[in-house]
Amino acid sequence: MQRVTDNGLDSLLERAHAHRVAGRSEQAIALIERAIALGGEERAYARTSMADLLFSLGREQEAGEQLMLLRTEQPRWSAPCQLVAELAQERGDHAEALDWYDLAVASLPDDELVEMDGLNAPYCYANSLMTNRRTLRRTMGRPSDDWDNMTIERS
Repeated sequence: MQRVTDNGLDSLLERAHAHRVAGRSEQAIALIERAIALGGEERAYARTSMADLLFSLGREQEAGEQLMLLRTEQPRWSAPCQLVAELAQERGDHAEALDWYDLAVASLPDDELVEMDGLNAPYCYANSLMTNRRTLRRTMGRPSDDWDNMTIERS
């Protein structure tokens, strides 16, 4: 079996998006299912796309199933969890968004966390993620926690 490269994944998800925009949801779902079959981080991004599509179709239970799989599959990838958090925020589900931000931060690899000590710390991915999480927590009226206190303000 030929391995689909990152560009191949991008192509699958781009084609799925084009079908979605054109109102051909079933074709979009079929392409996303192919991307899910890739496994690894690609699977996580594809599950995120699938959940978003299913929510837009009013198929909340199926979308929730995709998110449960994403939540429980190992390893867990930080960036797809952040995307799910952003999608939940767009739907106005702040509690769900915060859960996904927490998973995203908890799933940060060590090399991303190490960047919090570097010269570009205010601009690194980990700081950006924690800043988004802190902003949501403030919107929800939550007190600061240790992760909020780790964020570095950009000057």
